[in-house]
Amino acid sequence: MIFIMDPCHLIKKIRNSVLSSGIKAHDQRLLSFESCTIQWQMWIDAYNWDRNTHRFPIHNKLTQEHIFPNNAQKMRNKLAFETLNVDMLHLMKMYRKSLSGEAGQQALSAVIQFLEHSSTLVEFFTDQRPVKDMSDERIMKLSIAYNWYKSWEKQVCQNDTISRRYKSLLTMETREDLDFMYHGIMSLITFCIEVLKTEVVPARLNSDIIENIFCQQRSLYHGPTTHPTYNSYRTGINSVVLGQSLVSRKSNAGGNGAKPFSAEIPTKKLRI
Repeated sequence: MIFIMDPCHLIKKIRNSVLSSGIKAHDQRLLSFESCTIQWQMWIDAYNWDRNTHRFPIHNKLTQEHIFPNNAQKMRNKLAFETLNVDMLHLMKMYRKSLSGEAGQQALSAVIQFLEHSSTLVEFFTDQRPVKDMSDERIMKLSIAYNWYKSWEKQVCQNDTISRRYKSLLTMETREDLDFMYHGIMSLITFCIEVLKTEVVPARLNSDIIENIFCQQRSLYHGPTTHPTYNSYRTGINSVVLGQSLVSRKSNAGGNGAKPFSAEIPTKKLRI
């Protein structure tokens, strides 16, 4: 049996750790790497600079929902992906070039490295191209990204000058999920290629369909109810299966995630 942590959920947890990083009173942590900090304020500043400076924004998909998400928007895969992908990395690099003085540019060095490796995760787990052998370049990039996160953790843990080291890292749960995800993915790919003699599509390694079912249960039938009874849940799941699409754009996972099978009722053909 191979245990894999859902990559989409992991990416959201990485974004949430950064979202809570800063120097304001309500911030829960202050991520740091090589004497530089990683703060969500840097995303806000880059977003405002992009919108105020360019007629055609560099990261044209970035919106207020990405930068200032509410509790419901924090659960959307798409919003998390687009704040950690290659487009965000490119925007942050352009923003760093616009800063005057070496000190200002150096302050963004840690966040640039962070985005370089977070964008690797997003790119890998949204890639529809199959992995057919273990020498695939994408696997090597994934390993480099994972090793960077582990080296970051090791560096902070060995730094005696930091009083509360856990506040300088991603949450412990996120780091554990990263371990489970990486080792699970590598085991699965190795097993599929070497034993089953088949390829693996990274974009299908997620639980989007299950997430969509839960979202429709909550949003369409039970609202804020967190403890539905068996009878109410049974009625709701029947309504979802019969009346809704399991891959829905209205849910947290969106409609472009994994589509391993079609669970929709086929349309009736009119007989003439």
